[in-house]
Amino acid sequence: MRIVFCLFFALIFSRSALHAQFNACIDSTSTYTAPCPPPDTIYEPLCGCNNVTYNNLCDLNQARVLNYLPGPCEEIVIHSLFPNPTSSGITYRIVLNQQESITVLMYDEFGKLQYSQDYQDVYDETFTTDVSSLRSGVYIMVAYASKHFSYKKFVKY
Repeated sequence: MRIVFCLFFALIFSRSALHAQFNACIDSTSTYTAPCPPPDTIYEPLCGCNNVTYNNLCDLNQARVLNYLPGPCEEIVIHSLFPNPTSSGITYRIVLNQQESITVLMYDEFGKLQYSQDYQDVYDETFTTDVSSLRSGVYIMVAYASKHFSYKKFVKY
């Protein structure tokens, strides 16, 4: 019986310690109500202690997150891709949580590779690619670094 009581006590204590640790990440008493800029206007990614990437400090404060690290939580992010749809060129911003080499691939709707480009020493950069030679259709852009990847869909008309 004593063992059961000890196990029960340990379980209760560990759950409340985890709960307290999570609560230390989110400030439930915060009343931050300042308006944030529209999404995608200011992208200065921050990784919150809750493992969520916020677009900027304003978004992080509205979520009442107390602790954060600079950069996205994910290893690699295609933050923006525009214009979408496009007829000639496409611009995209790729953000990594550390500087490294990446590969950008574009696949058509049938899964056939239509474009491949390697870039060196990328951390937070914007690229423009001419897609005027691609047939009209839906494409998937994949950016990968090491063992991590991000993807976005775009339409070529």
